[in-house]
Order: sequence, then C-alpha cells, then structure tokens
Amino acid sequence: GTLLIFSALLSGLILRGVAPFVLIRHPTGGASMVSAPGVFAGSFEHDWVMVLAVVFLTVVVGGLVAVNIFAVVEIPRALRKGHDVAWLFESCRCFFFRFRGKMFFWSLVHTSRNLIFGVTPVLFPASPRVQLGILHWVCLSSLVAHAILQPFRSPVVNRVETVVLGALTLGTGSVLLNPKLAAQSEYSDGLSQASALVAFTVACCATAL
Repeated sequence: GTLLIFSALLSGLILRGVAPFVLIRHPTGGASMVSAPGVFAGSFEHDWVMVLAVVFLTVVVGGLVAVNIFAVVEIPRALRKGHDVAWLFESCRCFFFRFRGKMFFWSLVHTSRNLIFGVTPVLFPASPRVQLGILHWVCLSSLVAHAILQPFRSPVVNRVETVVLGALTLGTGSVLLNPKLAAQSEYSDGLSQASALVAFTVACCATAL
C-alpha cells in the first residue's frame, strides 16, 4: 500500500524536491525560488533548503525509482529461472497489478514520464515555452503509445487515461500555439506552476488508476 501511494504521487514528490532549484530572475540581477519568492539564491536559508532537497530526492524519489526498476527487471527474471520470489512479488505488486501481463513493465513508462515532468522546470527554468513544449510532446507520445497498447487491465481505466492524455495534449498544444499568451510576462513567470499542475494531473489521473 505504501509503495502504491508513493508511486501514484511520484511526480508531485519530484516537483517538491526540485522546487529549490527552480528560480526566478529579478531585474536587479538576483534570483529567488519560484515557490518561495522570499528565499533568495545564495542565502543561508536557500543553501539549507537545497541540502534538504538533495537528501529528499536521493532517499525518497531515488529509492522509489530504484525499487521500481528492480521490481520490473529482476522479479520477472527470477520467476523465469524458477526462483521462489512470491513474497517479493507480493511486496512489489503495486508495480504490476494494474497492467496486462505483457505490459508488466508499464510502471517504468509512468515513472520515466513523471521524472521528465519533474526535472523539466529545473533544466529549462528560463524557457517557459520549452517547458510547455516538452510537456506537450510527452503527453502526445504517451497518448499514442497508450492508444495502441492499451496497457491497463481495466477497459474503463484505459478509456479514462486516453481522455486525460488527450485533454492534456490539446490543452498544452493550444497554449503553445497562442502568441498572445506567449507574450505575457505572467504567462512566462507562472509556467513552472502550470508544469506542476499538468504533472500532478497526469500523476493522479493516470499513474494512480
């Protein structure tokens, strides 16, 4: 149960962990955290928050990703070799039970997608259109792959994910094609929050199902 909760909230956990690294530049030349404008880069408070964020990302997010990779790669290999790993499979069943037999690896696809959503604002903090473009193409490629493979066991969940990814693809695409929004400073400054909203929506409506 705990692993399932962490897996469903992975994207949100990543976004919280990388928050100290997402900065907004000020006209005076300084920078502060987007999520906490009163915390300035280079200050004592920011340095400590960054240390805590690195520990959090390493232990919580890194640990969950490592368990996901181990479960998807090593458990099926052990089962094929005839090893008795039923107890281990039961402990990690949250990575498998939602998907069809041949799609047992699909939790890694979700994990990779959530990692991309989480690190995009950090890699491109000053390029809001790049952030939104990455989100758009990840949603689009996920939609195409999902429509072809239908990885979930439940047909209802497959339809729900198709609708969610389709809506996110159309939404992000329409914003990218809107030059008026692209020219607004509020749009540029607030896109990290929009990225977080998209990632959280995908995590809750797709990964958690």
